[in-house]
Amino acid sequence: MLLAERSMHQESPSLGLTPLAGDQLLDSLRGQKANRQLFDVGLAGGLRAWLNDACFQARDASETPLVITKKMVVGGRKSLPSTLTYAFVRGALVATLFRLFVTSGKSENPFADACAVLFSEPQHQETANFVATLAARDLRGLEREIVLHARNLESRWPVLSPTWMPRTGVAMAAALDGGRVILRGMADLAIGQPNKEVPSICLVSVRSTPLHHAHREELRFLGLIETLRSGVPPFRLATYSTLTGEVLAEAVTEELLKNTVMNTIAAIDQEGLPK
Repeated sequence: MLLAERSMHQESPSLGLTPLAGDQLLDSLRGQKANRQLFDVGLAGGLRAWLNDACFQARDASETPLVITKKMVVGGRKSLPSTLTYAFVRGALVATLFRLFVTSGKSENPFADACAVLFSEPQHQETANFVATLAARDLRGLEREIVLHARNLESRWPVLSPTWMPRTGVAMAAALDGGRVILRGMADLAIGQPNKEVPSICLVSVRSTPLHHAHREELRFLGLIETLRSGVPPFRLATYSTLTGEVLAEAVTEELLKNTVMNTIAAIDQEGLPK
């Protein structure tokens, strides 16, 4: 059995969402403008104080910050697997492919282009080595999968208006307790013009698999980081599967952010501040 076949067989089952494309997908990202909630200008400060109090309870003399990632918040231990897997490498290539597609459009050789961009990043040298050592038939299988995701994007993903200011690969971080704890993540796409008075940003995460509930929790963590770092929550969060065309999209509410704070505090307690 090919690596690709084993990987796809082990994925979590789909939530049974209806695939979206074109204007329907665009509407899902955009939501109803009339339904956007006004936010409490003190919300970000209150959430930060709540988190800082939790960090203070675990204070020690170490100068090494504790970095909390989305994987920790949903129950994992690390952002990267200790041993690279086919599924991880495929996901990294698809995320890179998505960013290329949003900024440059259709690619004539999506596998080669995604590899060239991803492997140029120093932190993905192990990923490059993993692909370089794949057996010939597994390498062909991986290329076929990436091409499939590329064609799905071409047929489903809508054209984003330049006025939405689409930004790909957005690194995000928020420091807590004087920098002793750092919340860190990356959004595959951010759209919308920043506004200090009205929530106006939609954060998008891309997946190469069918969607499941943990994907929603991971993106909510990024929504919390955006709220802390800008003082304004995003108005919408959307996770998109390039495999199935499914979308998990939701409005950002105060309750959603408070629940995410509780999950983040649980992760901080579990990881513990460095000794």
